[in-house]
Order: sequence, then C-alpha cells, then structure tokens
Amino acid sequence: AIFSPCPLHFQQIKDSLEAGKHVLVTKPMVVSLEEAKEIVNLVDRTGLKFLVGQSMRWNSMFTTAKEMCDKDEIGRIIFAESYYVHDLRSVFDFSPWRYQMPQDFIYGGTCHPIDLLRWFLGEIEEIFTYGICSHFDKRYPRDKEDTFLLNLKFKSGVIARIMAAFGLVHPPHRYSVGLGLYGTKASLYNDEIVRDKFDKIGRYPQNQDIKKIPIKTEGHALEISKMLKHFENCIRNGKRPLVDVRDGAKVISACSAAWESIKSNQPVKVFNEF
Repeated sequence: AIFSPCPLHFQQIKDSLEAGKHVLVTKPMVVSLEEAKEIVNLVDRTGLKFLVGQSMRWNSMFTTAKEMCDKDEIGRIIFAESYYVHDLRSVFDFSPWRYQMPQDFIYGGTCHPIDLLRWFLGEIEEIFTYGICSHFDKRYPRDKEDTFLLNLKFKSGVIARIMAAFGLVHPPHRYSVGLGLYGTKASLYNDEIVRDKFDKIGRYPQNQDIKKIPIKTEGHALEISKMLKHFENCIRNGKRPLVDVRDGAKVISACSAAWESIKSNQPVKVFNEF
C-alpha cells in the first residue's frame, strides 16, 4: 500500500509491481499522462491486482447516490456537478511536502471530483479549465494555481462542472466533497433529493418536496477500512478492483487535459485509449 507524497508514486508502484506485489496506491495514481500509460502497461504485463484509493467511492453518501442511479430513481442525467473545497492551511502544518515539492492540486485534489463524475457518467470527452493562484497561504508557490473551475463534456453527451478550491477560508458547506445530479426524474444534491412533481398537464406545485436521503455518518477512516476490505476480496477471490489501473489512468488523463486547457485557454480532448 503506497500512501506517500504524490510525486513518489510512479517509481514506488513500478518497484512494487516488479517485485511481484499487488498494489493499492492512494490518489492520485501518478502525476502525468506518460506515467499513467507506463503503469497500465506494467499492470497488464504482471497480471497483479491494482487499486487506486479514490476513497469517495466508499463514502456512504455517494454509494447511496450510485445505488439510486442504478435503480433509475434519478432518470436520465442531464447535468451534473461536483466540488472539492478545502482550506489547506492546517493540512500544510502537518504535511509540509505539499508546499515544498509542491503538491499539484489538480492531480492531488481535483482527482476526487473527476473520479466521482466518471463513476456516474462514464468517460470524459473534453475539458475546459480555468485556474488561478490565490496567494492565500504564503507557503505555497505564488506562481502555481491552487483553485480551479472545470467544464466537462462526457461521451454520453452529459455536461458537468467541477469546483476545486484549495486556497480559501473554508466555506459553510456541510461536506468538503460534494455531488449534484440533475435528471429527468429527480435532482439530487449530496444527501437531499427533489423528485419531479409535474402533473400530466404541466402544472407544478408551489413548494418543492425536499427529502433527506438516509445515510450513515461516516468518517474518512471508515471509508479507508471499507476500501482495504474490498482490495482483500479482490486479491483472495479474483475480483476486479472498483477503481482499477485504467480507471486511475483515465482520471490522470483528465487531469493532464485540465492543465493543457489552462495553458492553452482552449477546450482539450481527453485521452482514453488505455
């Protein structure tokens, strides 16, 4: 299990696979498209189990939303959004490598909402991204963006947006990572849902019927525990990891496209041919 700073993952993954070890690596899998391609080839060659620790896939709020989508309770999704908003000043205090290396916050942070949306919507076709340097924490390099807005188009035709903000006072969100799904049967936002109330002749009630989605309140540690049990099951019983090497690589490819878009100020196609 590799839980080291992001830029170290690539070599440590290679060393582990070449030593015949199954690998669980925390997000991000690696920090470039070329590294992702090499790791995919190495996992294919060794045949070993490989799981990327995108821990939000074991968060009960998101697993409940996925179950509802799979049961067609949301209907055909028209638009979606996700966010990751995190004031990183306290995190910098106990993990200084994040500003010393420094950590790349598209690969190291924005990968969370990218993976969430991929889980629900499939492959990303195109990305257009804005990024700014907040200069909020003086320890982080002043010439490196830390706050982002991504517009995404999926191969299914769904459009989506991601807000990923890491240089700011933490806002009054209930959750650091969130999800919104807007479908033909209902709209879901985190742990609340509004079902379509239009009647057959197009009348709509004045008051929306907002329902709370029953979920268990869980901490990050329980997400990790469930993820580790899942990986054990994959190894013991030959199961496919929920976030395998190609899922991880396609997230990295989306991150790479986001950076290319920031630099070119143009939409960028996402490489998915792993």
